Amino acid sequence: MTRRSVLIAGLAALAGCGGPAAAPRVSMYEVKGKVTVNGKPADRLTMTFTPIDPQAGREDVCAVTGGEYTNKLIAGRYKVSFEPATGGTGIPRKYRSPASTDLELDATKDTTADFDLK
Repeated sequence: MTRRSVLIAGLAALAGCGGPAAAPRVSMYEVKGKVTVNGKPADRLTMTFTPIDPQAGREDVCAVTGGEYTNKLIAGRYKVSFEPATGGTGIPRKYRSPASTDLELDATKDTTADFDLK
């Protein structure tokens, strides 16, 4: 085999037969809603979405401002936790970690979900 044919064979192997493979399509859904603490709008929180099944989804975050959030997530079911930013609304400790929160969100379709942290 000539040096040129080795180079061409190597490039073909890297690209795969038939050219570059198409990336798998991922379904994304919009999630939005309100977040309150004891009935009052929460402000300046980071909202974290942690996939219940790590193979179905990816951890993502968004901001809660003026009691509202909106985000796009890979299809899946998520644990929802919150962390206040400096000067943000105080929240009960149980909602600060995916391990301790009991809040979940089904993002297998466009969803509106409100959370009242008590």
